[in-house]
Amino acid sequence: MKTFNIIALILCVNTISAQSIVNDPHWVQVWGDEFNDGAIDPVWNIGHYMRPGGKCITMNENVGESNGNLIITTKSEPVYCPDLNIGFNYTAAGRCTHETWYPTQSGWAETVGNIISFKYGYLEARIKFAHGSNYHNGFWTFYADGNTNINAGEIDIVESTHNVVNTNVHTCYTQIPLPNGTTTTDPSCYSGSYDLPVPLHTNAFHKFAVEWTPDTIRWYFDDSPYRVVTNHGIVDHVRIILSGNLNSIDDATLNAMPYSSEMLVDYVRAYELQQDCETVVNDCSFNFQAHMNNIAIKKSITIGSNFGSCSNIQTPNSDIHLWATDFIDLKGDYQVPLGSELTLTVENICY
Repeated sequence: MKTFNIIALILCVNTISAQSIVNDPHWVQVWGDEFNDGAIDPVWNIGHYMRPGGKCITMNENVGESNGNLIITTKSEPVYCPDLNIGFNYTAAGRCTHETWYPTQSGWAETVGNIISFKYGYLEARIKFAHGSNYHNGFWTFYADGNTNINAGEIDIVESTHNVVNTNVHTCYTQIPLPNGTTTTDPSCYSGSYDLPVPLHTNAFHKFAVEWTPDTIRWYFDDSPYRVVTNHGIVDHVRIILSGNLNSIDDATLNAMPYSSEMLVDYVRAYELQQDCETVVNDCSFNFQAHMNNIAIKKSITIGSNFGSCSNIQTPNSDIHLWATDFIDLKGDYQVPLGSELTLTVENICY
């Protein structure tokens, strides 16, 4: 049997990993909605008479569930905003202006912040966006109820703005007055944007995700990482928002658009990282089966000996992933048989 022998290897890396998180056993799914039962789960609040921006208003009849998808419809049908108190105070969008007509309408769904919310982890959705470059649909986060250090908590996992993947981070929207009577954004706030030139309006589903830790925020497109930034202070629980809207367009462009278009969401899932970050592993002969039964990030991992007194041969055709915060040290007797795979990650993202 051919083997690949790793000799006295100490690995220290901090890079974007190419391995799919959903296939990494260190990550465990803790929540999800597959939209398969034909009825919207009570965990979602549906926006009614909200104004997400521009010339659009949200109505609850524009959010539905059918054929295994959540469907958010945007259409050029005027809606009148009545002068009455309806709905509730949404976190990231205000009510429509009373006694005002809006030329277009769309939908909005957000997780109920005091029922389900998330702090760090991996959030993923599979989405087919509304067809046409003027639609502004999104999958994003905003702060949940009960935060102790409230900031905006906004991570735009994806926005379909002008036919590209757009991502943003906003830690707050605080405005400070200027001597001339205008205002500007507080310099202590952070906002950063990035466009990935990938066409979204091709009538195809894509996977969009974000990995959020105390130190970093990473974005993924169809399982491939493409952006990483320092976390500038998004530290509170957040809710998930799925929203429809239109970009700011003139009346002529609006009148030339199709009557309606749909954003389809196949699923939304949340994953949590399994952590055992105070444990030090120092084994002469590593128990591979015990590792597979209890996979979690360790403080450090040392396996084997340089003097031939230990036995550490992976099971043929096995896939082992070792993850530590400080270091991984594989001695000279560690062997990876042909057909097996060994993945080593050294990164401190425990929290």
